[in-house]
Amino acid sequence: MKRTGKIFLIVAACLVVFGLLLSAGVAIAVRTTGAGSHRMGFHSHYGNEVTRTAEMDSINSLSLALVNEPVYIVRGGSSVSITWIEMYDGQYELTQREGEFLSLSRATSRNWGFWGRDWTFLGFGGGRFGWSIENASNRPVTVTIPQHIELHSIDLAGADIRVVIDYIDALEIGISGANVTATLQCVTARDIEVSGANAIVTLSDVEANDIEVSGANAEVVMNIPSTDGWSFDVSGVHAALRVDGQRWQGFAGSRSVSVNGVNAVLNVHTR
Repeated sequence: MKRTGKIFLIVAACLVVFGLLLSAGVAIAVRTTGAGSHRMGFHSHYGNEVTRTAEMDSINSLSLALVNEPVYIVRGGSSVSITWIEMYDGQYELTQREGEFLSLSRATSRNWGFWGRDWTFLGFGGGRFGWSIENASNRPVTVTIPQHIELHSIDLAGADIRVVIDYIDALEIGISGANVTATLQCVTARDIEVSGANAIVTLSDVEANDIEVSGANAEVVMNIPSTDGWSFDVSGVHAALRVDGQRWQGFAGSRSVSVNGVNAVLNVHTR
């Protein structure tokens, strides 16, 4: 497919995703049969809020489907833990299976309204049509992964995804949403894929075989020791690749970074 055609397909896909997220309220609940709670209890205070924590001995995959909560995925502790503010407990759905997976999503309900859809997630429950989706920008969700655990996959989806992934190893990392702001630092992965109508990504000391960022407005800042072994490709109507402030056409290497979108920018900084 010609590059121009690919760009417009990316833009169209982003707009479709954005529309679906708004119309359905991003009611993305992960449902798995046979799943159950492991350990839950009250945790320390986060600011003035009491937090809720679920703990597991190990997991293979992590899945989060949220709406504009700040998300932190970090190393630490002796067990896997996920923490959120307890007063919003009823708005989340936790699914977990020891040694296999952990997921947290905005909860759905069985109150069905207009067009047969479940609008409770947006405050439409019981057939009422008042828009009242709650701003979650001050409701952080923190996932702590012990040093000895390497994940197979991390999957984040939703609207207004804001995530920091710090010192984490995973084979696959996928982040998608209408608007995505992602910071990955000291991360090792095979594949990293970020997509959103607006995708702003910062990569610092990241090791990966393939990194792909796509969106109508895709902006990537990459901090690496050198360009050796890296391949860069930026495509879009207004596309720019800059290395240490200078424009470049590209590099050939075994580890690839591609940025696609109408406004696609990749700024690489070496030191």
